[in-house]
Amino acid sequence: MCIRDSSHTDELIGTILSALRSRGDSNNTIVVLVSDHGWHLGEQSMWAKCTLFDAALRAPLVIKLPGVTTPDAGGAVVAKDAFTEHVDIFPTCLLYTSPSPRDS
Repeated sequence: MCIRDSSHTDELIGTILSALRSRGDSNNTIVVLVSDHGWHLGEQSMWAKCTLFDAALRAPLVIKLPGVTTPDAGGAVVAKDAFTEHVDIFPTCLLYTSPSPRDS
């Protein structure tokens, strides 16, 4: 991804988060940013996704859970370089939106 593309994506994400804040919905909305894994564009003489090189294995996953993910003193949210699976996104969101037994 070139810098122009990532800057544009960053600007659009900022627009969405600002709109949620201005509507008063930022504290009751889960935001999930996810992408497909990378595609070799000639790196390592490859032109596909079917390798075990980092470009084909890594995928961004960002989740903002109100009350769970909070910014640090500088305003940045902690980043983790950890193993994740896309199959875990829905169960995680469901876990944080399901009513507790007291609520029912």
